[in-house]
Amino acid sequence: MNSFARPCSSRTAARTSASSASRPVTLSRSRIISPRLLPAPITHGRVASVPPNGFHPRPRGHLPGGSDDLRSRAVSELLPALGKRPGRAADCDDRGRRLTEKGTRMGLAGRGRTVHALLRTVTAPAEAPLTIVGGRPGLGRTSVLNALHDELFERGTPTATLRFHRGAPAESPRAPATGSPAVTMVSGTAWPVTGSTTGAHDSPGIARRAASAVADHLIARGAAVLLIDDAQWMDLDNLAVLEAVVRRLAGTSVHCVCTVRTPVPEAIRAAGREAMDRLRADLLVREHVLRPLDKVDITEIVAETLAARPSSGLIDRLWHLSRGTPLALVTALDAYQRADSVHVVDQHAYLTRPRLAELPAGHELLAPITGLGEAAWRAAKAVAVFEPLGPAVPRLVERALGTSPEETLHLLELLREEGVLRFRGGDRSWRFPVPLVAVALLDACGPYERRQLAQLAVTALRSGDARCDDPGYLTDQLANAGRLVDPADAEATLVDRASATMLTDGARADRWLASAADLAGDRARQARIQLARVSGRFAHGDYRGCLAAAETLLGDFAGHLTSGQLDELQIRHVIALYSVGDFEALNDIVSGTHRGKQQVPVVATALALLGRWREAYELVADRAPSGYLETMVRWHAGLVTGRPGHFERSLARPQEWPLRETEQYRYEQISAHVRALLSLGDTTRTEKLLIVEELPADRLHVTEQAVLAMHQGRFDEALELGRAATAAGAALGSGPGQVLVHHAMATILHARGRITGARDLLATAREARPPLPHLLSAPEALLDSTLGEPDEAARRLREGLALASGQGVVLDTDALWWHLTELSILHADHARARTCLAELDHVAEQMGTSRATLHLLLARALVEHDREAASSAVRLAQERGQPFELARVIDTVVRHGVGDPGLLPQSYELFGELDALLYRSWSRDLMRRHDIAVRGRQTTIAENERLLAVLVTEGLGNKQLATVLHSTEKGIEGRLSRLFSRTGYRSRTELAAAMFRGDYPG
Repeated sequence: MNSFARPCSSRTAARTSASSASRPVTLSRSRIISPRLLPAPITHGRVASVPPNGFHPRPRGHLPGGSDDLRSRAVSELLPALGKRPGRAADCDDRGRRLTEKGTRMGLAGRGRTVHALLRTVTAPAEAPLTIVGGRPGLGRTSVLNALHDELFERGTPTATLRFHRGAPAESPRAPATGSPAVTMVSGTAWPVTGSTTGAHDSPGIARRAASAVADHLIARGAAVLLIDDAQWMDLDNLAVLEAVVRRLAGTSVHCVCTVRTPVPEAIRAAGREAMDRLRADLLVREHVLRPLDKVDITEIVAETLAARPSSGLIDRLWHLSRGTPLALVTALDAYQRADSVHVVDQHAYLTRPRLAELPAGHELLAPITGLGEAAWRAAKAVAVFEPLGPAVPRLVERALGTSPEETLHLLELLREEGVLRFRGGDRSWRFPVPLVAVALLDACGPYERRQLAQLAVTALRSGDARCDDPGYLTDQLANAGRLVDPADAEATLVDRASATMLTDGARADRWLASAADLAGDRARQARIQLARVSGRFAHGDYRGCLAAAETLLGDFAGHLTSGQLDELQIRHVIALYSVGDFEALNDIVSGTHRGKQQVPVVATALALLGRWREAYELVADRAPSGYLETMVRWHAGLVTGRPGHFERSLARPQEWPLRETEQYRYEQISAHVRALLSLGDTTRTEKLLIVEELPADRLHVTEQAVLAMHQGRFDEALELGRAATAAGAALGSGPGQVLVHHAMATILHARGRITGARDLLATAREARPPLPHLLSAPEALLDSTLGEPDEAARRLREGLALASGQGVVLDTDALWWHLTELSILHADHARARTCLAELDHVAEQMGTSRATLHLLLARALVEHDREAASSAVRLAQERGQPFELARVIDTVVRHGVGDPGLLPQSYELFGELDALLYRSWSRDLMRRHDIAVRGRQTTIAENERLLAVLVTEGLGNKQLATVLHSTEKGIEGRLSRLFSRTGYRSRTELAAAMFRGDYPG
């Protein structure tokens, strides 16, 4: 099983968790929840896995020791029971009828504590006879009652179930099946008694007689429980009977649990309040108020459902849509899964795009609206469109439906009473308390209906009859209204607003441009607008979307583009082809067999993406660039092939960049230069460029942010950004810069002991055929060396150098020569070491970068035993300001006997700040060899145990553990025994499960 990415459909999660169905699950808040009280699996949709851009186990040479089996067993123990448990009450007739399938298992999400509290209450003889469970719609009242019913059945407790409807005919009671502890169930508008309860509100005698008929039947069964759902639909007579029932049950072993939706209808509000006050005064009632789930609750529920830790972005979005309502939460998560918008990477779940699948017809979330009739349904859809217009909503709904003011207000009040809408008196606005409901209603609008409603909104805003604080709302409605408003004006507004928001809200801008293209009066304008869509999708890394839009444009509008526009389009098209893995099309472009004539910069780009860098550079070296993209192709190809002159000139004179007056083109050129600097490992000039161009680092593409964070020593942030970039690449296509992210992530994972995870990542990165595959050779070789395979490491490095030489690539070969130099020294192969040093000297002279110089100094220090070169290397590493690099340089020169051991405490502290457990362990050993005290004995013990736990979770056997930790197998056995003894885990599988869960005590 792959630790980085895995198929995670709801069915897979259910199967995986089956083995743990009988055990309680400990959550991060230290609560124990029975698996049957956890949310059921989402039965439609899936969490998309990352393949083919995901991380798979290595096909050959994978770590022995059963790491995949260990991971599978660990995850099996980790996951809660998400599937249906055997013998659910809803599934078995001999258990009596449940309240209704209205409250699904999914609606129980986050309510396990409430069910347990109710269970304790109804089984305690001294408790008050009535328990009220209240809350607004969607908070899971019926689901809680259903779960309580199931739990009571498991204990053999007799139950009677009753649900009230608004205005529905009563059903006949159904007798329980043989052997069932259930008493009866009825669903309707009245108590299941012989005779009428009419007049009970005014006549206590009638109420008492009816109450006796119900209560006596229950009392005769012993410790029974009466479950009543939706008591807010009781009329005054039924309410009087309820109060009488409660008083009759006082002092008996029978309890009543009653759910009430708030706000309570006006018809019984006053009488209900008075009845509750009387029962409170007599200590006959307890109350549980269901609150919305908070973000911690949501995080736990999503983590349990997906068997992955959700990102903050996913949680924020689910919170916004659901406002903590369980039903809305699981519905939103399901809709994202069905839209293929959630991807799991390295046991972390990410929202890769904001797209939701439409809810199926008759979905439970919309049932409260559809149950009110067609007029209320139409009114709700209108409010979904007009909601941002505040006090203008009633007037606009009236116009949309053609109803009178009184009829309109009646419909809005119906929706408010049902809890669908909320009226805020301060600004006199009508709001959906659960935003997902509004989203679902908008999706339910037909095309013409949506245009009509949008046209009313636009007219109201333009006439001053309504106002909206969101500047994008009018643009949204112009896009929806189509030709029902002035097309020329709408087109101009849509294009202007899309241009202004392209870099900050790409999805919205793309939607506006699509509508503008539909409104454009001629094909030339349509072509320009579609070209802007291609550029916008490209800028946001949506390569799949970019490819689709580019092919439409090339097929239908190529004749309406200038030669410069066509070159730009074709280059973006080529990069998009690479990003989705269509190498056949790239080869066709290079060979000239692809459709249409391809210009030189397009062919050069295709050559570079196929790794044929020398040919790419030779094709554009002597040409005067025809556009800004060809300019970047030329300096990029030159930089990669060891001719950095064009790049350095471009970097030094950003004021001369083509088209820099256009924000999008300026941004793309900043991004390209940043990516090039990061490939050189030059954070100093990266930071300087961002300052000069006044571009915050968080505006960079997520791949560039991840690599920059790694170099700057922000390892946790770098991993999070890297996983997010990988998830986005799986959904939208992986750009050429993804290899830098994989290199950075593998470096961090290795430093922290995640050896198998790093290998899986690098194996998958190589499968993606990056344009600079030799960049993966150095981290692969480091992993081999760590596992005691120096010959394999040397082979990888030589293969990487041969591959680079065959492609004419010089960029980053200094790293490979340096690592090969060090391996040669360790093998006492001084002749090879001197050859490597000479090659490294040549590369450093060609590239002229500080990183190449650093590698040269290190190699010289080792080969020539030059302590001055070692000191210079340390000083240069300090100047470069990259914490991990500096710490490694210090340890390296000391380990080889050419550095000052007095610097080791500095590297040790740096590794600690980075949580680089593996390197910190090696540094600690090095300090002891030089008789340098390691402070903090308890901290050292805890770190050693945590590192051991990480390595065990990675699937390493005892022999590998001994190699990695510079110990013996017998020593490892002792350390494992002490670890298991201290933590209480009985096996590697239990330990791995705890590590995946985040429950490891260290």
